[in-house]
Amino acid sequence: MAERNTTLIKDLDNMNDDYTLKVSIIRLWRSISDVNPTIVKSIEMILMDEMECLQFQSKSTYGFSCVSFKTIISTTTTSNDSVDVIGEVVSLGKLDSRNVNKSKHRLHLQIRNLEGLQVNVTLFGEIGYQLISYVENHKEIGCVIVLLQFAKINVYNGLPSVNSHFDHTRMFINVDLLDIFGGLRGLQNPSSSLIVDTSQSYSEYDDFLIKHNFKNVVDFHEPREVGKFIIVGTIYGIRQDIDWYYNACTKCGRKVNERNVFTGPESGDASVLYECFNDKCADKKISSVPRYKILIRVQDDSGTITLTLFDRDAYKLVKTTASSLIEKIKQSRIRKEVFFVYGYGGTGKTILWKTISTAIRCNGEIVLNVASSGIASLLLPGGRIAHSWFIIPLNLTEDYVCKIPPDSELGRLVRKSSLIIWDEAPMVHKHAFEALDRSLKDVCRFDKSSNSNIPFGGKVIVFG
Repeated sequence: MAERNTTLIKDLDNMNDDYTLKVSIIRLWRSISDVNPTIVKSIEMILMDEMECLQFQSKSTYGFSCVSFKTIISTTTTSNDSVDVIGEVVSLGKLDSRNVNKSKHRLHLQIRNLEGLQVNVTLFGEIGYQLISYVENHKEIGCVIVLLQFAKINVYNGLPSVNSHFDHTRMFINVDLLDIFGGLRGLQNPSSSLIVDTSQSYSEYDDFLIKHNFKNVVDFHEPREVGKFIIVGTIYGIRQDIDWYYNACTKCGRKVNERNVFTGPESGDASVLYECFNDKCADKKISSVPRYKILIRVQDDSGTITLTLFDRDAYKLVKTTASSLIEKIKQSRIRKEVFFVYGYGGTGKTILWKTISTAIRCNGEIVLNVASSGIASLLLPGGRIAHSWFIIPLNLTEDYVCKIPPDSELGRLVRKSSLIIWDEAPMVHKHAFEALDRSLKDVCRFDKSSNSNIPFGGKVIVFG
């Protein structure tokens, strides 16, 4: 029977669910249900595969690899990596036991190393009670050295600390492990006694977590009640196969339907009509604004679920509005180039101009249609004669500049336009195009100084 293909841990992809692994179990523990302590919710473990296993040969028998205090203090972001840390307990806070769930009870303390550096530590649940029990039963011992294995580095309000992590963190207190860390023998003669804190203040962040109900992902697979809950999990994926925003009614906030209304191919006029089915918006003129609706994949220790980030919460992460982000995406896709469409009379150039103009105007963008002759301009949607629109005289010189003030009504219109179409362009002298080039560079540099170095000020122009 052929051996099944296995996947290395480093090749795991969060977007997939099924893998075949060949690993060694380093640490194994049970996660108990919050509702019924007699039920094992899950069996969790720390694994190691065969990839680069030689790096463990120089480690101790116990498998400890303690991180330095300097590394912890210099940490700026919360890490998911497990760390080991050892030090002398110099300050012990009051146990926070306000939560009905014992596993969420927390104990704050400080530990120091031989260099005198101190690190904040938070122990959750049973491991915190373990330290309190030891201190109360060994009051004659002046030095308490703790070794935490499989802990986490957490950063809150810019301050790093070491936290125990669920049930897989192990703690050793004054056990015979100093032979492993010979440099810590100096801690056996502490310079100061342990300070036990009898008071403890709680932050607004802590109160928020305590006053609201927590749920695990698995609780939402078969929901039994309607309410507001907190899920503590990790966002590891964003759905990219659907839109990340929707058009919301500016009056009620509900999603609106969008329809393109065409008045006819000859006129080339097009408009967008929005419909809101909220009774409060009946018989009212409807306008819309883009709002976030981001589908994310969230995972906690019980499972994975798809959740939706709406506008308010998404803005906290993205730091910009949906409409601003859409505009940035549009600008990044624009190829600021000049195009020339060649074709004999009757080959459909006018139909092409109307189609392009209608498509762009349906998105609420501006298209300027001009032609070299009055008859040709009448065939374009909103067409004008180029000389009249851009103030180009009939008698041109090679250094002429169109008199378009950047802050004038025409100047602002040109700057906001997404496309300029010039039909029957070969009928005029090249000096007309050169004059327009110099003028657009001057006008568009008010939006961005680098536009003065781009042909036609960075405007997309189609000559035909």
